[in-house]
This record gives sequence, C-alpha cells and structure tokens, in this order.
Amino acid sequence: MMKTLTAIGLVLGMASSAYALENEAFVAQIGTFNGATVTQSNGHNEAVAFQLGNANGATIAQTSNKDPGSNKALGIQLGNLNTATITQTSANDLKNRAATLQVGNFNHATVTQH
Repeated sequence: MMKTLTAIGLVLGMASSAYALENEAFVAQIGTFNGATVTQSNGHNEAVAFQLGNANGATIAQTSNKDPGSNKALGIQLGNLNTATITQTSANDLKNRAATLQVGNFNHATVTQH
C-alpha cells in the first residue's frame, strides 16, 4: 500500500499547468490483463502510466515539434509480466525526460529519445 501511495505521489507531482499548449495524460490500472497506449503531439506533453499487477504493458509516444517544446513520461509497473516502451521526439533533444519503474516479475523497458 505504501508503494502505491508513493507512486501516486510521483504521478501527481508531474502534473502542471505552466504552459498554454499542454497535453496531459494519466492512466491508472490495478489488475489483470492491463495494457495502455498514450500518443501525444505538439505542445508540452506529459504522460503517466501506472499499472499495479498482472499482464501489464504500456506504450507512450510523444512528439513535440515546437521550440521550445517538451516531453515528459513516467511508466510505473509493480508486478507480473511488465513491459514499458517510451519514445520521445522533440525539436530540442534536451527537452525529453523519461523514467520507468518496474519492481517484480518479467520486466522490460525501452526508452528512445530523439
């Protein structure tokens, strides 16, 4: 339970309203077959995929062609088959930020930034 509350705290900490053109997405899934896909483009993109258990699977794709533009992504998976893929492309490579946290079972994470 404490891990869940900590993860949710991290998720809420990523949310902001500092920019006029923002895309924000939050996906929370607790059990069984799971699966989430988030695609964002143009603007300041922020996405979080939180999955607690079972088959899992999350994909986040972000593209920001604006300068300055930014991409922020967080994938959290705590148990079972896991797989996280984050792909980020921006006009300014320094504006891509991604993190994944996987705790138990099969795990696999891929982060690609351009």
